[in-house]
Amino acid sequence: MTQNTRGDDKERTLTAEIWPAGTEIKRYLIQEVLGLGAFSTVYLAYDKDLDRQVALKFLAGDLCQNPDWRKRFREEAHRQWPNSTIPIS
Repeated sequence: MTQNTRGDDKERTLTAEIWPAGTEIKRYLIQEVLGLGAFSTVYLAYDKDLDRQVALKFLAGDLCQNPDWRKRFREEAHRQWPNSTIPIS
């Protein structure tokens, strides 16, 4: 990955950790990867509390350390999904 002086990525390779099916993260049980990008991974998961399938999107691990990227990630989530959790039929 290279960065310009503002810290924005010009180029990025896929370095995300992929959690296998069956991984438990708090109340969620990972079922499969729905999408993998340079900046995040989306999983199909089972929400044990709500008893339904949900999509979980995680920012790539190295970007989680950057406050600007965390802010952008949260803003995008609130813009696209105001309730933060949407059912998958």
